[in-house]
Amino acid sequence: MKLIFLQLNEINFEIVQEYLKKGVILNGFKQIINDNLIHTKSEKKYELLEPWIQWPSAHTGKSFEEHGIFRLGDSVNCKDDQIFEKYANPFS
Repeated sequence: MKLIFLQLNEINFEIVQEYLKKGVILNGFKQIINDNLIHTKSEKKYELLEPWIQWPSAHTGKSFEEHGIFRLGDSVNCKDDQIFEKYANPFS
């Protein structure tokens, strides 16, 4: 099985919707909006909003408090399976 995991940072879907209304062809974004696939959440503390903290949350489904990754490079010590490991071998 092949997995394509496209990560997009700081997409403003209100602006995407404006482009769609103007007729710009953005079929992938149109499907995301039409299928109601936009669900985001983030940490409440400003110092926990760094990408190297937020991406591990997206990859593991866990909050900072749960995964504990605070600095760039800390993820090598992460014991939690990331989406890549979960779906790379569905029988593991």
